[in-house]
Amino acid sequence: MTDPLIQVAGSPGASSAEMTQAMQRLGAAETALTGMANAPYMRGTRGKVTVAAAVASLATVDLAVTFDVPLPVSTYNAVIGFEGSDTGILGSLTAMVKAGSKTTTGCTVTVKNSALLSLGLNVVVTVVALY
Repeated sequence: MTDPLIQVAGSPGASSAEMTQAMQRLGAAETALTGMANAPYMRGTRGKVTVAAAVASLATVDLAVTFDVPLPVSTYNAVIGFEGSDTGILGSLTAMVKAGSKTTTGCTVTVKNSALLSLGLNVVVTVVALY
């Protein structure tokens, strides 16, 4: 059976139910595209911090991240990335924004090393704040 979105109205084999379904799909797609076109563009800034010393095995470290440019709001989505990694054995290095730490000028990132044995490599944590 051909997908109803591909079939043309009146083409052989297109049932009324398939045409109705195709019209509903097209309507939903149009609504989604209109919403995307009318949505405000995402804006953001970036902040970067280097972990001064390697995060020890099974340790947690709070890092203060300052944004390159202050934001007009303190309600933003933070995307955290690592440049380099502290590859450990039987574990990993994770990061998250500390609850209640978001401000217009930065945030606090909690880095946790769950590795049983850490190689002691420095890590650069980058936060991109989108609003």
